[in-house]
Amino acid sequence: MIFYPPNFYKLFLSQFVAFFSLGMVVLSTLTFIISTMEEFQAMDAGHSEFTAAVVVLDHVDTFVIIFFTFEYFIR
Repeated sequence: MIFYPPNFYKLFLSQFVAFFSLGMVVLSTLTFIISTMEEFQAMDAGHSEFTAAVVVLDHVDTFVIIFFTFEYFIR
């Protein structure tokens, strides 16, 4: 029989949130690095070589910003 402490789920949830937040930091750093690469910059006509990738990076970056804002207000 496995014994769980009374606050096991609270500990599990706090660890999950901490690792999720750490993952968001890593994801934000990666999207920043990728978005600054020359291939993803706008060309003379305002278009990029990888238009779909730029849109995905923008959506991921927006999600991460919303998550960090939510986390800031919660704390």
